[in-house]
Amino acid sequence: MATVKEYGVAAGMVSAQVVFATTLLLSRHLFTHGMSFYAFVLYRQMTSTLVISPIFFYINRVTLNQMLHNAGTALTSSIFVGTMNNLIPSITFLLAYLLR
Repeated sequence: MATVKEYGVAAGMVSAQVVFATTLLLSRHLFTHGMSFYAFVLYRQMTSTLVISPIFFYINRVTLNQMLHNAGTALTSSIFVGTMNNLIPSITFLLAYLLR
């Protein structure tokens, strides 16, 4: 019989990817129907502040990275953005190898 101890890490990884993919698809849908990505960041931060906790607000501040990610999502296809996110470990390894 399978236990949480055996599959807990894998289940956490799968659930994180499902949440990430759902967020990516939802944000792409909102962007294609006219929502500004600046407004999207504002609504996301307001929801985080009200729903999760004031502590989470300090951990997950609006950063340049979030703005560029949302701008990229608005200006390209969701398939391209998802593919580029999956390539980050490969590109990091390649840069680390080349730059020693």
